[in-house]
Amino acid sequence: MTTIAVVGGGIGGIVASYTLKKDLPNCNVVIIEGGSRLGGLLGMSAKFNQQHFDIGTHIPAQTKVDELDSFLFSDVCRNDDWNEISRIKGGHYFNGKLDATHHNVASSEAVDALRDGVASNNSDDIISNYRRRFGNDLTDSIFLPSIKKFLPCAPELLEAEVQRYFALDRLSEHTGRSAEHSAETPLSLTRIDLTGKKIPLAFYPKNGFGVAKWIEELVTKTRKIGVDFKLNSKITKVIKSGDEIENLVFESGEIFDCDHVVWTAPIETLGVLANPKDMKKLSELYARTRIQLFHFVFDSPYKTNCHYINCFDPNFAPYRITLYENFASNEYSENGYRCTVEVIGHGNLEKPIDNEEIVNQLKLMGIISLEATALYSAQTGVLNGFPLRKLGAYKQGRDIVEKLGKSINNLTLTGSSEPGVFFSNDVMIKTFSCVKALYKQELTSFDTA
Repeated sequence: MTTIAVVGGGIGGIVASYTLKKDLPNCNVVIIEGGSRLGGLLGMSAKFNQQHFDIGTHIPAQTKVDELDSFLFSDVCRNDDWNEISRIKGGHYFNGKLDATHHNVASSEAVDALRDGVASNNSDDIISNYRRRFGNDLTDSIFLPSIKKFLPCAPELLEAEVQRYFALDRLSEHTGRSAEHSAETPLSLTRIDLTGKKIPLAFYPKNGFGVAKWIEELVTKTRKIGVDFKLNSKITKVIKSGDEIENLVFESGEIFDCDHVVWTAPIETLGVLANPKDMKKLSELYARTRIQLFHFVFDSPYKTNCHYINCFDPNFAPYRITLYENFASNEYSENGYRCTVEVIGHGNLEKPIDNEEIVNQLKLMGIISLEATALYSAQTGVLNGFPLRKLGAYKQGRDIVEKLGKSINNLTLTGSSEPGVFFSNDVMIKTFSCVKALYKQELTSFDTA
């Protein structure tokens, strides 16, 4: 029987293994995961009594790929223990103001009329990209003061894609000037228009559970169709014969035979395959933000109906504030109101921040009442946060992936192993598309091998 090893037990690995096993039922499909659980950060949660707090993405949403969504959400849609969310309500806090609809800062007629875009052939870094898309006024007064609070280095040293991870564009109702626009194009011509656009449904478990419950259900579905799991199996060596991988060697010394490898683990894990010099160069250009999560249960309701709030105000430590009971439809509000506060960035975490300080900031921001009391508080540290790619990191990552693709015939790199793929929906869609293409082009013979 042909054995396909899926390296990485995150959401990408789960999607890849399920899709492969469904299309190739006679193949032996095995997820190889170095840790003790599947799902990555999505599969982790903090817990207080019967209430859970998320560590990774909070609200999973449809991908608009029917076959993929059937796997991800078909059981959830039929389950009364889950709440269906037709529209995620995001807000933001900036310049001392909490806005429950987003877009309160750069949405006036005066902003619409701005024509101060900067013409440039080079918009590869964060600052140049903002200046080209939004102009000097908004860049200097809004975007740069906000993004600096998250970064350990000057923003002009980082690739433009990094700005996407912090969602600062939500401070404007505009997409910004594209390559088709001139520098003098008024921002009004780039206004966001959602007319006629279908918003994907999102889902969240009721009754105090967190998003890890979703991962548990996906793992159960994956196991039921015959996918095997090897946990606590960190790969320390890859044995090749010519231009193909024959074995994976684990930290325990076990040697695992395989016919094809689908690598979904993050790009940083490619060191056992790639040229050491190439990986060293990547490590010099690529890092992750540190994140500290503050979990609370408050004794009184929130003062806003937002599902989450992005804090872009440089005078406050939080980044994302998640208000679970506003979207979980829980029947257990008598047990309190859950909240997770994400604090990101070297500047914010340079000095220790205690729970009391975070609570005080939530009160000043108007998210909880001045009388609110925390019934419970805890912290979780996350080292592998948002990618911080210095200029040249994407190209270096792409070079590594392409070299491996050309030199190893039975290796498929997808999901988080691809440079520039980070958000969970991007990981799932790209992984699913890649595996389906792989099945059609290369693996059909495996079914009868």
